[in-house]
Amino acid sequence: MTEEDKIILGHEARQILGSKLVRDAFAAIEKDAIEKLIASAPDDDMIRYRLAERIKVIREVKDFLTSTTITAQQAANKLGMEF
Repeated sequence: MTEEDKIILGHEARQILGSKLVRDAFAAIEKDAIEKLIASAPDDDMIRYRLAERIKVIREVKDFLTSTTITAQQAANKLGMEF
């Protein structure tokens, strides 16, 4: 992937992270999963596992988008460009 491609992806990731709708969706899904996890029966391992996985996935997506913006910033710096 070229430095320019990294910058383009970084702009897309920044737009996604900057979207109020996306931020609200991430927060709502994570909050719902946490509340259900807390309310679940201690012996319901499958439900607890699935809810924990849902939380992990949301956090991984956010981390991926953040990492993409950081990579784009580094690519822009390397090329002497603004990001």
